[in-house]
Amino acid sequence: MESLASLDLPAYGYGIRYVNGMFRQRLDDGWQVELPETWLAHGNPWEFERRESAYFVGFGGEVTTLADGRSHWSPAEAVEAVAFDTPMVGWRGKRVNTLRLWNARAFDPIKLDQFNAGDFEGALAGQLRAETLTRVLYPNDSTPAGQGLRLRQEYFFSSASIQDIVRRHVQYFGDIRTLPDKAAIQLNDTHPAVSVAELMRLLKDFHGLTFDEAWDITRKTFGYTNHTLLPEALESWPLPLFERLLPRHMQLVYAINAKLLREARESGADDRAIAAISLIDEGGERRVRMANLAFAGSHSVNGVAALHTDLMKKTVFADLHRLYPDRINNKTNGITPRRWLQQCNPGLTDLIESAIGGGFRDDAQALTALAPFADDASFRDRFAAVKRANKVALSQYLHDTMELKLDPDAIFDVQIKRIHEYKRQLLGIVETVALYDQIRSHPERDWTPRVKLFAGKAASSYHNAKLIIKLANDVAKRINADPAVGDLLKVAFVPNYNVSLAERIIPAADLSEQISTAGMEASGTGNMKFALNGALTIGTLDGANIEIRDHVGANNIFIFGLTAEEVADKRASGYRGTDAIGASRELAQAVNAIASGVFSPDDPNRYGGLMDGIRDHDWFMLAADFDGYAAAQRMVDARWSDPAAWGRSAVLNPPRGAIAALLAGRHDDPFSLLGVFAGPNGTFARTLIPGAETAEAYDLSGTSLGRVNRVDDNGLFEGAIDGDPQPVKYRAQGYGAEWWVTDPYSFGPVLGPTDDYLIAEGSHFRLYDKMGAHLIEHQGASGMHFAVWAPNAQRVSVVGDFNDWNDTRHVMRRRADIGVWEIFLPDIGAGRSYKFAILGPDGTLQPLKADPFAFQSELRPKTASITTAPSAHDWGDAVHRDSWSRLDPRRVPMSIYEVHAGSWDRDENGWYLSWDALADRLIPYVVDMGFTHIEFMPISEHPYDPSWGYQTTGLYAPSARFGDPDGFARFVDGAHQAGIGVLLDWVPAHFPVDVHGLARFDGTALYEHEDPRLGFHPDWNTAIYNFGRREVRSFLINNALFWTERYHVDGLRVDAVASMLYRDYSRKAGEPYISCAT
Repeated sequence: MESLASLDLPAYGYGIRYVNGMFRQRLDDGWQVELPETWLAHGNPWEFERRESAYFVGFGGEVTTLADGRSHWSPAEAVEAVAFDTPMVGWRGKRVNTLRLWNARAFDPIKLDQFNAGDFEGALAGQLRAETLTRVLYPNDSTPAGQGLRLRQEYFFSSASIQDIVRRHVQYFGDIRTLPDKAAIQLNDTHPAVSVAELMRLLKDFHGLTFDEAWDITRKTFGYTNHTLLPEALESWPLPLFERLLPRHMQLVYAINAKLLREARESGADDRAIAAISLIDEGGERRVRMANLAFAGSHSVNGVAALHTDLMKKTVFADLHRLYPDRINNKTNGITPRRWLQQCNPGLTDLIESAIGGGFRDDAQALTALAPFADDASFRDRFAAVKRANKVALSQYLHDTMELKLDPDAIFDVQIKRIHEYKRQLLGIVETVALYDQIRSHPERDWTPRVKLFAGKAASSYHNAKLIIKLANDVAKRINADPAVGDLLKVAFVPNYNVSLAERIIPAADLSEQISTAGMEASGTGNMKFALNGALTIGTLDGANIEIRDHVGANNIFIFGLTAEEVADKRASGYRGTDAIGASRELAQAVNAIASGVFSPDDPNRYGGLMDGIRDHDWFMLAADFDGYAAAQRMVDARWSDPAAWGRSAVLNPPRGAIAALLAGRHDDPFSLLGVFAGPNGTFARTLIPGAETAEAYDLSGTSLGRVNRVDDNGLFEGAIDGDPQPVKYRAQGYGAEWWVTDPYSFGPVLGPTDDYLIAEGSHFRLYDKMGAHLIEHQGASGMHFAVWAPNAQRVSVVGDFNDWNDTRHVMRRRADIGVWEIFLPDIGAGRSYKFAILGPDGTLQPLKADPFAFQSELRPKTASITTAPSAHDWGDAVHRDSWSRLDPRRVPMSIYEVHAGSWDRDENGWYLSWDALADRLIPYVVDMGFTHIEFMPISEHPYDPSWGYQTTGLYAPSARFGDPDGFARFVDGAHQAGIGVLLDWVPAHFPVDVHGLARFDGTALYEHEDPRLGFHPDWNTAIYNFGRREVRSFLINNALFWTERYHVDGLRVDAVASMLYRDYSRKAGEPYISCAT
């Protein structure tokens, strides 16, 4: 929610206003004890009760059919959902969104007759039952009553939220059919999956839509984020329970399932696939599959890491993926640097700001500028000092709360997360036992001091997880009391893990444990938090660890263990843990010590079953991965013994991610990575020259500044160079060739704050001098400046014949405040073809777009824009312009000759006349006929000849049909010198939806209206300009000024005025339109 607000995206978040959290964890003799965690004991000063936003939520009852065929649900029980709003303020207050949490109240909180009769409990039973819905986060669902409460909770907040969204949409926009155009509802895992059936119920039963209409709207509105591959976490509910609590929804689930299975059979799915796709699990007890319901009811289904998404396609959703192959996509999880760097680690924040400035506070990509400091010994020392200060602070906290004394100069090796067997805290404990045994057996070795920190809660009904917590505490008790190891090894399990505790531990961590069984962790965000704070990662190739490895480099992470594919193969091959235990003496000794009661002398058999699980089947591959894990830990020791190497890796953990994104063409701000910078040891340069083997930097005068080193086979070069930061060019050599490249990323921006202000205000009246493509001199170099408005784009590149139309070569600089992207490309002159490659807000690369401000275009059917030089025409029409400026045109007779330049006359080959040929023939004819003005039908660039120019895609470019733009200037000048004025038909009302044009320019309705009832001409198949948007008004006003200023035209006739004035223009009776904007 904070991130959405910081990105200036309007959003609501919905959930339950819980009175108590899951539980507060206390350790009694090492055992987890669950105590109430009272969240609202003292109220919440940030929330506001919204009594006006209250909704009826029913349960149970029966469904009947009304006379009109609609279904009517009569619940047996109902509660009132009342909204409590908390403002979610974005960074620097850019936007304030709303977190809306629902409180449950009985409609009749006290039955007074029962109360007066002495039945006090019965009188309050309704209110108590309602309050149970919001009493506890994640109640234990191991009992039928617990399952019923969990389902009631999920429907309670889903129903209230969907009703709220629908009510707000109808209030503001009227037609429920436009819901997908105005709202996107994201299902965060399966807890709100019943929302699919709830929206269907509202659309059918209350708004009277047909099933197919309702299903189409529902699918287009919902998206679903899957967070886990664990079968037990993919919720399903016993069908009798679901049907008893939600009878109408059960009917709708049956109807949806029938449609789904029909589509599956039509696609050729066999019986096994049909069974897997079905919303009803028929194997054993019939159950409703909520993950399948969420998938079927969404137009987009995403995983949260690349591997997780791939496994979704191959495992849990394999058959649904075959049925809907375009639905699953990846959106790797992320974290907010405001909380996980600025707030929790002010020391590191201040150090980073002293080195690279404060830009990273607004854009975390700016952290890439830290990379050069990894080789600066002074900076590494200050980085290590910040880390040690955080470790001292954590050590003091643990001493005060746990009476534990820790050495802040030891490695702080941390595993903090929910306790689960697949997360393999048990592997960390077993390796700790093995290390303990090694230290005791070989005291003569130079052991690296280590502190092992564990924290996390186990689900109250998860026996093995609670046993792992007890084992961690038993091992800590034994090791911490052993004088033979002293400060070489300390172990602590910190109770009651929560966000506040994480904010203490993460800044102090040296080593981040991300050791889940490969293929079982969806993503993880703790790994990112640790990396952002300079901790090195030890982990498997699982979840987001893979992306972290790709980002920080294989040398700055400790990877071990089986891959997801290898885990699957071992499970399929009949592997047993005894095979690995028999081959590893250290593992065997550790397992035997735990199983025999060395760490539980009061109950020697306590951990026998836990160890038997490893020996017998080892489902989570603890034994299989143990040796690799232990070896990786010894590599950690070796790296720690070299402070310079450790410090370099730690400094590189925050910035290296963007380098990988840059090389993959995914980075949206290459100016933060490429170019010339002031580094800790002088000037630092980084450039990307594909195909080069060597590169030497020169200033623009040709003086060598030194060689840079190739650090990646994709052509990434970096290194220290002579001189101050300045524009540079490179002499590149590779594979027997030599060439020169002037680095566009070494140049500063062209647009300035005044441009930003005027553009944002909509009062910039010479936009055509700033936007588009302009040949200029900039910082000592001649080249082309490109600028384009695409405020919702993730990334914009200029592509053309100068870079092989490669959209990764020249990614532009984002001017975030105004949504404009710009870049200066040196050595690019006039006559070059170009377009813009735009990555839309949903990550989809748009069709290549022509420049809206282009002064010249290719001749159709080609659609690229053409770079131009400043006009060389020397105007000679001063007398004409001066005379008309002194006249009142309302009182001077005018005789206008209207002409279509393309059909008035042709050359001997039947081709269009050039402007010069037209001047020779048309101007004398008009003079001879006694006209005072020529009025051209639209001459702006347009793709379709039969449109006669009225469907223009290039408002600023005279059509290439008649020659170069200066030819039109010569025509106008010649007409003026002959005493003839020139008028243009001008089309500011609408534009064609050709893919290279303005339609959905940055992946959104930018120049047009989102709602076709406001912005589409069915007669002409054109989009109507959104005149309510100041940027669009400015674009059109500037175009009018452009033709009068650049080409001296005497006036414009505005086309299609009636269609601009009347919203029902050319609409047939009954055709939808909106009479005024709401």
